[in-house]
Order: sequence, then C-alpha cells, then structure tokens
Amino acid sequence: MYLAPKCAYSISLVVMLRLFLFISGILFANGSSFEERLKILEIIVDKQQVEMDLLKQANIELKQENLELNHDNTELKSRVKELEVDVSRLKGEGMHNNPSYESYINAAMHETVDSINKSRKLETSDWHGTPNVQNDQNSDVIASLSKRELLQSGRVAFHIYLSSSKCFNDHQVIEYDTEVLDIGNGYNEHDGIYIVPESGIYVFTWSFVADTAEYAVTEIVVNGATQGWTISDGSSQRLLYNPSSGLVLARVNAGDHVFIRRVEGRGCTAYSGKNIQPTFSGWQLSP
Repeated sequence: MYLAPKCAYSISLVVMLRLFLFISGILFANGSSFEERLKILEIIVDKQQVEMDLLKQANIELKQENLELNHDNTELKSRVKELEVDVSRLKGEGMHNNPSYESYINAAMHETVDSINKSRKLETSDWHGTPNVQNDQNSDVIASLSKRELLQSGRVAFHIYLSSSKCFNDHQVIEYDTEVLDIGNGYNEHDGIYIVPESGIYVFTWSFVADTAEYAVTEIVVNGATQGWTISDGSSQRLLYNPSSGLVLARVNAGDHVFIRRVEGRGCTAYSGKNIQPTFSGWQLSP
C-alpha cells in the first residue's frame, strides 16, 4: 500500500536530476556567472524539498487511513459477534416476543457505530499536523450490516392470528391483526401483507374458518403469483365449523410481498372464537 509514494519519490528524483543537468548545460553554454548558476540551483533544490515534503505528508495520510480501516474492521467484527451472543440469549429468554426487542437491536447498532467513532478519535489524536478523519456516512452502512447479521443469526419468522370475526369480501386480503412473533419486522397488521426481510427459502402456512352455513376459498399470493388454495366449507353443517389450512414452500427475495386473500365463497365472515383462531405464519428455512 505504501509503494506508490516511494515510487513517485524515486521518479521525482530522477526527473529533477535530469532537469538539473539540462539547466546546467544551458547555463555553462551561455557563459552565465557562478552566482547566477548558484541561485538557479538553489531554486531547484527548494522546489525538490517542497515535493519531498508533500510526498511525506501523503505517505503519512495513507498510513493513517489504513490504520483506521483496519481498526474499524476489527472493532466491527468483534461487536457483531457480541450481538450474535446477545441475540441467542434473548431468544432463549423469549424476549423476541417482547416489543422492546426491536428497540434493543436498534440501540445495539447505534452503540456499535458510536464505539467505532470514538475509537477513531483516539487513534488519530497521535498524528501531529494531520486532521482527525470522521466519516459519518458510514453509520448507515454499518447499521445495515449489523441488522443483516442479526437477522441471519436469529433467522426470520412470524406468527399472526385473527383476534375476532370479521367480514372479508371476494378478492380482499385477509388482515390477520394480532402479532405473536415477528423476527425481521416484515408483517403489517394494518394491510395483512408480509414483506420478506431476507432472501431465502421460506415455509408459509395459513388457516381460515368460514362461519356456519358459509364457505370460502382462500389463496396465498407470493410476489403477485398464487402459490396455493384452501376451502373452508361450513355450509353443509349449520352447527359446526370446518377450518381449512394450507402450507407452501417458496424461494423468495427480500422485498417480495406475501399475503392471504379470499377468492370466492358464500357469506363473508372469517370466524374467530374462543377455541378457533385463523392464523398466518412463516419462517426462513435456509438462506
């Protein structure tokens, strides 16, 4: 990494030497006085000294930059490992079901960025004549990387259920409204759509219960394409419910939309009661 300044310095010396010989030849050929030749040579030496100082400064800055990058890399790797351990511990304690789980992750990522910035200040304070280098634009990149590592270490999973009976018309998305688990923060209970946070192979499963004397066909839609259907038929037994459930395996990319939709049927009620609750769940099987 430091060969470039040295090579530039060597080339500069050769060029200056040739320039010196060329000018000396001209001066002697024109019969210039010794004092005049001496002044010109002093100017050449001063210019060469300035170039040497610039090259030394550039070399110092390159060394500093390399030191900062190495330190940041080491610090980041160490902190990610610590966060992975913390995530594993939280999973064991069941804290990922707690609303404060996402807040903990965000706080940990900001702590990582602050730790790296503080380390940079301490590291660069020993370099005299060179300003401290701070790159606040790296914060978003580091936070994104940390979140990606956390998601991969803890996997992605969600489990949602419908808390009460509601009416959904044909071609309407079923809005399962109560989150039990959402590692990756991909589900929106307000529109019933799950946005995949990490690419990979996923298992998706859902259940639906039509009210008595009604029936309903439901489907799972993955990134605009139907991947499976179920039918819940309570029309033949007026006193009994007939739940339906489906399960699909799909390869999805980050940002893909997944949701459950009513296709057609009789009546519009999605039943949810004390002993029956329609659910929508999924988990990342592998990256």
